[in-house]
Amino acid sequence: MVKKLLDSAQIKISELDAIAIIAGPGSFTGLRIGSAVAQGLAFAHEIPIVMCSSLAVMAMRATQLHAAQNMLVAMQAREGEYYWAVYSAQEGSVILQEIEHVLSLEGVAALLTESAVVASEKEWAGVGDGWREDLELTSLPELTDIMRFPEICTDAEVLALLAEQKFLRNDFCAPESAVPVYLKEQLEYK
Repeated sequence: MVKKLLDSAQIKISELDAIAIIAGPGSFTGLRIGSAVAQGLAFAHEIPIVMCSSLAVMAMRATQLHAAQNMLVAMQAREGEYYWAVYSAQEGSVILQEIEHVLSLEGVAALLTESAVVASEKEWAGVGDGWREDLELTSLPELTDIMRFPEICTDAEVLALLAEQKFLRNDFCAPESAVPVYLKEQLEYK
């Protein structure tokens, strides 16, 4: 598949400046397979890897599709939890406002009351499948009036755009350092 893609673009793998991957959060198996393939290709051809957050990719897609400026990105995790991040659009990109979390519904509620960023009088957009109507997140009183875009998911074109921005800032790593981010190992609010 990689060879077909490169052939269709008339590019040799040795001509690539970097390989971009979604580093997480997300499915353990998907993240491992993606990073392993990228590591193998990058190592063999001495190409750096640019790691991007799946939540950042979804936030950027929301700015492109809906001109969203302030995003509460929520993606379903297992066991009634959500991968959660707060992003703001700035100068053609998105900026993480706080650390990425994995949170229960109670954890989201606690973070909403404690976060100075979220408590500000900004217009918020809920981005990602965590905002589906059938999920409990949409029932939190603080979040009932925000715009919601549950259909937004990761996107390869947006990944390439964010990766290019990071690459130009020298934000890349050697293949052996391209390890997925597993937020479930860093539980905070339970």
